[in-house]
Amino acid sequence: QFEELFTLVTDTERRTGFIALLKAVVEKPDSRVRTIATMRSDFAERVADTPELAGLFQGKGLFLLSVPGERALAEMILRPARVAGVEVGEALCERILKDTGTGPGALALMAFALNQLYQHGRTEIGALSPDYYENELGGVQGAIDRQAEAAIAAIKRGNRFDEESLIDLFFDLVEVTDLGVATRRRVSKEAIGKDPAKETLANALVEARVLVTDHETASTCEVAHEAIFTGWQRLSKWIADNADAMRVCRNLRMAALDWREKGAPRFSYLPDGATLRQYRKVEARCRHEEGDASTFQNYLNAARRRRRIWGCLLAITVLIGGIVGVDSWRAYKGMSW
Repeated sequence: QFEELFTLVTDTERRTGFIALLKAVVEKPDSRVRTIATMRSDFAERVADTPELAGLFQGKGLFLLSVPGERALAEMILRPARVAGVEVGEALCERILKDTGTGPGALALMAFALNQLYQHGRTEIGALSPDYYENELGGVQGAIDRQAEAAIAAIKRGNRFDEESLIDLFFDLVEVTDLGVATRRRVSKEAIGKDPAKETLANALVEARVLVTDHETASTCEVAHEAIFTGWQRLSKWIADNADAMRVCRNLRMAALDWREKGAPRFSYLPDGATLRQYRKVEARCRHEEGDASTFQNYLNAARRRRRIWGCLLAITVLIGGIVGVDSWRAYKGMSW
């Protein structure tokens, strides 16, 4: 999941430092280290926009993998299970594949279901139980949806549920790519804790294992598994309804950071009028890491300032043109022919 270098690492210096270390390892003469990176294709553009990283991918054995079909997915279930000595019945395998499908997100859903079965649904002889899958989990979608909604129900019973806070929380935690694919974002617990309602929701969803925190310090929070984006019906619908706004937020984050890296110029690397209007619509919803908040505000302020300056210059140009035109007309009328 090499794409998490872009989705979960928000500190530009840390990302740059990691790339530098990776480059040193890969390019070291006679190195005995072999590096393999797997990444979703919708993040290839981010690699291309990072010259140091793009150079590592060129001519280094780049392999494009198509979306796995049903047969390949079945092998992903059965072969590791055989190696681990876990029995998976053919009927159960077929049912899981039917529930997950073969579209985007199928692997994530499948992994979630198998993990739940392995942790809680093994029989005494080490086989994965079809009865547990059907009746306890309720299938893949049912397991995720029930787990998340149980956490929401508990908050509602305590009269602590706020729909707007839930929306704000997932604007923090979810990012949508230009292809409309939802990905995870890691956010500091400190930032979430500034809103008590969001903090209550986050803590409840962590308890339900819908969200997870950093294992060592619990200082960050993120969605536990990408299967949750499609398995939790409430969240899936919300992402579909807000995908455009979230995509604009992502573009705003990237543009502002790029502007900062270019030295924050006063008149270049700023959005045009149409793009600025898009940013204005989502500005209140977009969430940024604490250290980057001033960058985004400065970026938008610079864009507005440039727009006002260009507006003034245009008005002055029109005024001067009007004055010159009137004088020319008067001179023309005053001529004797």
